[in-house]
Amino acid sequence: MRMEKTVESMAELNIKANEKLELDKITEAGKSLSPILSQGYLGLNNLGNSCYINSVLQVLFALPEFSSLSQSANALFASSPADPTSDLLTQLAKLATALHGSRYNPGGDGIEPVQSGGDPITDAAVAPRMLKALLGKGHAEFSTARQQDAFEYLQHLVEMLGRAERAGASRLADASSASPNLGGLFGFSVEERVEAGGQVAYKKVPSQRCISLQIPTELCTNQEAVAAYKEVEDKRQKLGSGSTAADAPEPVVPVVPFEACLGRFFAAESLESFRGRPNAEKTTRFASFPKVLVVHLRRYYVDTDWTAKKLAVAVPVPEVLDLEAFRSSGEPTYIHNICVRVRVCVCVYVTLISILLAVAEPVPEVLDLDAFRSTGEPIYMYHVCTRVRMCVYT
Repeated sequence: MRMEKTVESMAELNIKANEKLELDKITEAGKSLSPILSQGYLGLNNLGNSCYINSVLQVLFALPEFSSLSQSANALFASSPADPTSDLLTQLAKLATALHGSRYNPGGDGIEPVQSGGDPITDAAVAPRMLKALLGKGHAEFSTARQQDAFEYLQHLVEMLGRAERAGASRLADASSASPNLGGLFGFSVEERVEAGGQVAYKKVPSQRCISLQIPTELCTNQEAVAAYKEVEDKRQKLGSGSTAADAPEPVVPVVPFEACLGRFFAAESLESFRGRPNAEKTTRFASFPKVLVVHLRRYYVDTDWTAKKLAVAVPVPEVLDLEAFRSSGEPTYIHNICVRVRVCVCVYVTLISILLAVAEPVPEVLDLDAFRSTGEPIYMYHVCTRVRMCVYT
């Protein structure tokens, strides 16, 4: 009996989707561009299907918290273990120094020799081989040379970074002025509110690192254009061999607003029951905000034939993202029967109780202190979506 492969792997789906990408739309094809190369504008060499790694690293080291590792690199190098290739903090500081230093710029001694006729400007780049080997060590997927998912790699990197920072807390203390809590940049908590049968339950879920959004294609803003394109494409497919590539219309994909994806994530969710009470409703809100918010757009879905497919859709992301509407107002605090408990507590002291009764004022049964609750330190997020968009679309 011979086994035959009938289902494509995720890597094969990625390759097929990448082959269909119209890169001209994002590479400014046909325009005369001048290459920019200086400190902070260096590229990363492809080490063999490592584009997902380079995408994640470029996004991270565009953040000032990661780029500041170059300032504390000497302290981290001095305290590194005997085998620096196994130390994540050392390798990250090494990469930060390379990307934001002058060694790998044109004229630096870190540039590898290029072939005859090569351009030293475009060929100047950094090859993070040791960091790639360290992060992939012992991992079933990232240790291979196959294509992987950038979002999964980011989650893996942040998890390993958190472990490394906890293990090297004493080393980071010596360079605390330039080494912030990198693993905590993405952490936040959400509040789940469930209402059923006139009662409400609150649950705080900590240690979140991203929000994963569905893409509601039915809310696209160009439905008429998409329908017209499908109609023309269907007619062209029916013509078969009589049609040529020149006859093919320009592809039109649904354009879904980013706000629609957020609205779907934070919309009320109906539950069949909650703790024995039917017709429950759950809503999710931010209980705290991260310094850097990672947003994952779920482009892959399972079709009716149980095969994984990728959505061909555009999701424009705004430069400034206002999340005030999705911030939790906090669990209401009620204090019941305060006066009764106090009187019971002091009733033994006859003199004191008589004084209390003499000056007692009417006290409400339920006391609402929400007006006197602190709203917390205001949180501002600048260009969050730009950083996330680089991670999602690269």
